[in-house]
Amino acid sequence: MSIGELSVSVNAIVAASPLPALTATVGVYIVACRLHTLARKNPLANPVAISVLLMIAILYLTGTSYSAYFAGAKLIHFLLGRRSLHWLFRYTIRCPGSDERSCRCLAG
Repeated sequence: MSIGELSVSVNAIVAASPLPALTATVGVYIVACRLHTLARKNPLANPVAISVLLMIAILYLTGTSYSAYFAGAKLIHFLLGRRSLHWLFRYTIRCPGSDERSCRCLAG
């Protein structure tokens, strides 16, 4: 099997189901967290940065387009977006002139 045939088959698999993209994303993040731990939690070994670099390498080596990958990883994108907004409201935005409970009501 040539590299071109492999990239066509990988694109077909990723486009058919979101499971490969979700599995790859979570697996890469687990590996990145392990590397972060092995580096004694050095800030230069940031698990998110390592995950991004590993996913770029995987997508490049398999010839998978980002749009095909993202079609399968939409669920993670949605969940992280909601979680990030909740964190933003809960921990960084302060409501002047009100108590903590009313701020939490705004956050959700």
